[in-house]
Amino acid sequence: MSSSGNEPSPEAKPRSKRKAFLFLAVLLLLAGGSIFGTATGLISNVAEESRTFAVPPHGRALEVVADVAAQMKWTGPDGAGPPLRFEARTRVFGFVDDVAVTLTPVSSTSTAFRVRSASRVGLSDFGTNRRRIHEFFDRVEEKLAK
Repeated sequence: MSSSGNEPSPEAKPRSKRKAFLFLAVLLLLAGGSIFGTATGLISNVAEESRTFAVPPHGRALEVVADVAAQMKWTGPDGAGPPLRFEARTRVFGFVDDVAVTLTPVSSTSTAFRVRSASRVGLSDFGTNRRRIHEFFDRVEEKLAK
């Protein structure tokens, strides 16, 4: 401290700059996906992913989606789609999120499953939508392996 007692010492100025830099670095890490146009940052409330499975595009694929959605306690689908639209609730607070599943034939024996999960409330889901999609795909793989 200087002799007046109110001004920070010269050593304190670099420390405060360091703190400001660290604060900005953490902020960029958290919001990184939103800033750069991807859904990889923590400040995102939407996730979307596609995977192709060896399941005929009609009948069986719809049955698999309906069964897995019921296992995950999703409500819906609303209407015949496409896409098939469901509502999912978060475990802790019970927020309602929208889930859309689109099935696209790739061949006579395989189907692309495109899943989009979006929170209705808030700026960030802290990865809930992405985890939900990964759980959905894991359960589809499990069901098809039987």
